[in-house]
Amino acid sequence: MENNQLPDSLLQQAALLEEQHPSAFYISSAEYCKQEKFPEAAFLFYLGQLRYRYFNAANPACKDDEDGALLASLNEVVGTVINGWLGKHKTIWVDTIEAVQAWDATHDFIFYSKQNNQQKQADISNGLNKLLAMVKEI
Repeated sequence: MENNQLPDSLLQQAALLEEQHPSAFYISSAEYCKQEKFPEAAFLFYLGQLRYRYFNAANPACKDDEDGALLASLNEVVGTVINGWLGKHKTIWVDTIEAVQAWDATHDFIFYSKQNNQQKQADISNGLNKLLAMVKEI
């Protein structure tokens, strides 16, 4: 699933979400889950996870008992549903991660720019690369 295979409305939504707190990606992802639009939900979930992990790692104002706890909760609630579905659709899982990587390569996280800490951004992106390699081996 390359970005050009994703609905334009989803890409427009992702662009708007780039301006918001990263929890907004999870909220939107959960809405797609309710509609049983799991590929769209998965794209926003993994993009949101990438943004939230970066935000927590790079932003010195983030606290483990606040944003860290919220991220863990959102990953549990939203991620369990999405990853459960993706586990039955490996090709879509791989395509989703690759689509998130392609998006990330061409879009900044406006809410907390990737330029604020390029090393942390690279570290977080590397984690997504490792997940992709693991999923491909399943």
